[in-house]
Amino acid sequence: MLPEMPNRLFLVIAALVMALLACSIDLGGDDEADDPDADTPATPPTVTIISPQNMAQFPVNQRIDIVVETSADATLLQLLNPDPIGTLSISGANVSEAGTKTATLNWKPERQGTYQLQVIASTGELSSDPIPLTLIIGDSSVVPGSGSTVVPGGDPASTTTCVGTVVIASLNFRSEPNTDNDPLGKFAQNEVVTITGRTVSGDWYQVRRPNGDTGWGASSRSGNVYIQADATCIANLPPVDVG
Repeated sequence: MLPEMPNRLFLVIAALVMALLACSIDLGGDDEADDPDADTPATPPTVTIISPQNMAQFPVNQRIDIVVETSADATLLQLLNPDPIGTLSISGANVSEAGTKTATLNWKPERQGTYQLQVIASTGELSSDPIPLTLIIGDSSVVPGSGSTVVPGGDPASTTTCVGTVVIASLNFRSEPNTDNDPLGKFAQNEVVTITGRTVSGDWYQVRRPNGDTGWGASSRSGNVYIQADATCIANLPPVDVG
């Protein structure tokens, strides 16, 4: 039979065991506090569109370069309309001294119209907020990246006409800029027209349709836009004397 352990020795051993357990708990807590992943929340990348400008106009069937700037952690870019129409890996792109990356997305529209695009930057499972970009695609006379078209044989640098998009259904096509005449027909929604003039008030646009017909269409009424066009281009058009 083993001799009975003295009470004092038993108490000393028990105290040592409890002290060791307490140290283990404290050490575990310190390790968790020092873990950088535990204290630093993940943030999504950012993206900014450098060019082209919103509402810029381009001819159909021409490649458009969309230049963007992202935060350094971005690894993928997406162009949507609204579904993805282009992706670009930028994981190996150079980072500037400002801590950003610059990249170019390419898109070649095959039809005329107004396109509501979006650009998104991603890294892993995190994505930026979508950045909108509206582009107007017209016929081959459109000056790329501008809000204007040129008359054949004219100076390509001069603004002589504008490109507009009919954004409502059943807009009347008229021979004069008023409602005192019978409509010649109706515009199709999303029809792209060439704006050759305007009234002094800007409430009516003189237009040339894709089939060559010329006439007038109401640009807006009561704050509602009927024909969407670049405001700067419209302002540069001389008003038409309608008598």
